Amino acid sequence: MRSLSIREMQLNRNIVNLVIAISLFYSFSMSSIAGDKSMIEMGSPAINKAENEGLSRIDIVLGERHGTVEHGDLVTVKYSLKEDNENGPFETITLLAGQEDTIPAIHNIVTGMKPKETKSVTLTPEEAYGPLRADRILTMPLKKVIERRVMIHLDEFRKRYGYEPQKEVRVGFVPYFTHTVANVEKGEVILYADLTDPFISDDSFGKVSVIPDKDTINIILEPKLGAPFSMGSNNGYIVSSDKESFSVDFNHPLAGKSLVLNVTVDNIKKASEFKDNEISWSEDHLKAIDNAKKKDKPLVLILSREGCPWCERLFDETMEDPRVINLDKEFVWAKMNGEKYHELMDTYEMDSYPSIVILNKNGEVIEKIAGYQSAPVLRDWLNSALNKTKQIPVSMLDGKRIVQK
Repeated sequence: MRSLSIREMQLNRNIVNLVIAISLFYSFSMSSIAGDKSMIEMGSPAINKAENEGLSRIDIVLGERHGTVEHGDLVTVKYSLKEDNENGPFETITLLAGQEDTIPAIHNIVTGMKPKETKSVTLTPEEAYGPLRADRILTMPLKKVIERRVMIHLDEFRKRYGYEPQKEVRVGFVPYFTHTVANVEKGEVILYADLTDPFISDDSFGKVSVIPDKDTINIILEPKLGAPFSMGSNNGYIVSSDKESFSVDFNHPLAGKSLVLNVTVDNIKKASEFKDNEISWSEDHLKAIDNAKKKDKPLVLILSREGCPWCERLFDETMEDPRVINLDKEFVWAKMNGEKYHELMDTYEMDSYPSIVILNKNGEVIEKIAGYQSAPVLRDWLNSALNKTKQIPVSMLDGKRIVQK
């Protein structure tokens, strides 16, 4: 038996139409439900009662098969993914059975497995990370010229930064330096970059020289071959460079390859065990920092704003996902309106919504990321940050100490 929540029923005295909203945990076709007489019989008394009482919604919950992975269970597994079938090294991941994850096909393979059971499956390139695609290799110029004086529409400014423009406020229009709001006129916001001195920034992907001219500012990259390079949500590696441009391969490193996935189930948490779990949020920045120190835990701070669709999606989807909620007790959690408390955006040097910052127990920034993140990606990112706080002594952390305002 499987646990199924029937979210909505349209009731009619002559015909009972079951309208099933597919939940996060379970997915069944209408035909399979309609053909299961025992299920209909189990639900009949509840349906009759709903009709008599004029209700339009009821819940029917069937049993779970304990000791077996079912769609919607939270499963901790050890896995290896390689080009050959040699054992190890294995990594651990907690996933949601039936929901796509960062490891291809694993969410379906675990379904039906039992604790300590092991499976070995060969994945074709299409089942793994897809074929190699030439259009995933992008070429970009080494030099970018930025105008000192930039004009953007007022609505675009609001959408980008989440607040009304005010004179003398600094904003991050491009990486490496800021622009200042010089004026607002006729629905246009005028930004001006007053950078005067050149400087060099050593980044993970190479050396960046920022050289100001009279009316422009030049950003020149000396790329490092093989270095990781990100653009939006795409991650790749620098594969070539010449005097004018460099190329980044955004194909997955294992794209185009058949892979062997070995999986061993360590633990199964049934859906009914965590269906009511949720993250404990604080909406007080300073109290959250103090609480993190008292509890000896890192702090996850999310900065968002009202009317931001990506913020809403982050909270409605990602932060409600069991893979993320499962980390609730590992962190202290805080969410703040970055539009209302804009000084926090300045303090943490973030300029877009949503923004996520992780601080250690002493209030030092150890990781930060901007933009919407899916549940599997955020889970991996949080686990990586958590490992840093456990493995690196605080005195060795190259973090920025946050001044509490």
